[in-house]
Amino acid sequence: RLVLATMGTPDVIETINRLVEAYPAHQQTNARSRVVASLRAIISQRMVRRQTSTTLLPLLEIMRNIDRTRDVLLDERRVHELPDVLSAAHDTHGTQTFDQAVFDAYRAQQITHEEAMRYSSNPDDFALRVATTAEADLWQSTEELP
Repeated sequence: RLVLATMGTPDVIETINRLVEAYPAHQQTNARSRVVASLRAIISQRMVRRQTSTTLLPLLEIMRNIDRTRDVLLDERRVHELPDVLSAAHDTHGTQTFDQAVFDAYRAQQITHEEAMRYSSNPDDFALRVATTAEADLWQSTEELP
């Protein structure tokens, strides 16, 4: 059965937490197991102003219920590991964090640096990633010179 739902949560972790917290405290451990077992995916969306127009660009955090995400979600003490799991499974399973979506939109010149910094969960990490990527791009372009 396919069920689509809309929730006012900012990301995947808060979505899971809200679903579990809907149950009484004494049932939350069991509820977490049932919720995680029944999920196929969670897609969280934030709308960001495009660089070249007044239209909005959806940035997506995507979690698919694969073995690694399931293991992390089942243990409430490990939920903080979810962003790393989503990031690592990007190429193989199509998952991604908001920070990956922000960075990709910035690299594609769809959003400004200011918007990217505003929506990044850790602006210092974003700035470092931009700097190291720019340096890597510079090295790559000099290697292509005759």
